[in-house]
Amino acid sequence: MIEWQERNSFPISFAFEAALNIARYDDLLEQMRAACFTAVFCGIETPEQNALEAISREQNLFLPIEEAVHRLNAKGMEVIAGMITGLDSDTPVTADAIVAFVERNQIPMVTLNLIQALPRTPLWDRLAAEGRLSDDPERESNVIFKRGYDEVVGDWREALKQIYDPARLFARYDHLTKTVFPHRRPRPRAPGSVTPKDVRRGFRMLFKILWKLGVIADYRREFWNYAQPRLKAGRIEDVISVGILAKQLITFSRKACAGKLNASNYAHKLRRPGPGARVAAWARRLGAAS
Repeated sequence: MIEWQERNSFPISFAFEAALNIARYDDLLEQMRAACFTAVFCGIETPEQNALEAISREQNLFLPIEEAVHRLNAKGMEVIAGMITGLDSDTPVTADAIVAFVERNQIPMVTLNLIQALPRTPLWDRLAAEGRLSDDPERESNVIFKRGYDEVVGDWREALKQIYDPARLFARYDHLTKTVFPHRRPRPRAPGSVTPKDVRRGFRMLFKILWKLGVIADYRREFWNYAQPRLKAGRIEDVISVGILAKQLITFSRKACAGKLNASNYAHKLRRPGPGARVAAWARRLGAAS
């Protein structure tokens, strides 16, 4: 892959999914950096160690979670965090702990779901034995939580609201572009690889972003705080890619908090595609932007 990228002037940025313990393998990460792997989705699930042990996610404990995130960032890789609420070990402060973890580690994109039990899994078998599975299609999860249902769903929505608050989100993207992007492998473009058609397409995308986020959106001030210095520096790709993602994430979180989207990828309430499906769409849009 490295040789192919070098022969073809690095036309592709790769994203992948892996367990967090991949951060232990520095040689592998360095080769992935050389091949232009720039984003990794990790099922972090929860920052609480006792909860990880309870759900048999010991692979997230081979390294301190925050050290693993920092190691991946040091190779130029954005960490996309998968998080879960509604675990048996959750407390009234778990949602706050998730938000604090996201902010402390400057992770822009987070998929936050309510736990869902799938058939033929140990979780399903345990909950079935305890009489804690529900087939109510109006519920956001088929798990009967140890805490109150409304309390758990409310915590999920509040955490999502805080994570995707526009000011916080753009601040995290500001950190990402300043401290993670510089660690990526430089990608010199071959002469003639950028055509007039590409330039026109890029400016059309930029105009749409500036209009929708910089004029129409109610978070235009937060957008301009991020975009203005980058436009002055000629970093248009950063404005386009982050603008596309930020709009999708903010729109998604607002709809989810209003009860218009699923709180779990596998919920019976299939009103709209869940967060996991939307991440794939965001990735496709990002690829088109870059």
